[in-house]
Amino acid sequence: MNQSVNQLIGAVVEGVADEAQRRELTELLQHDPEARRAYLNHAQLQAELLWRYIGSNSASLGLEKGRSGSTGGDIGSNSAPLG
Repeated sequence: MNQSVNQLIGAVVEGVADEAQRRELTELLQHDPEARRAYLNHAQLQAELLWRYIGSNSASLGLEKGRSGSTGGDIGSNSAPLG
């Protein structure tokens, strides 16, 4: 995969992308199936890592099941919307 696509994905997910970078990634995602696959792979990896982290640390984070109906917190809280 093109390194610049991965860099754009990382910048957007980390919340450090500027407006031009967000627009560029949005454009790529709309028109490039490979860029969409890379974005989905990145999102899946993040979700798996978060799931594993929360699963092993839920008590220390106050996120155990049954506590105020919470099962893990807001996964997308750090993600900036695209477009």
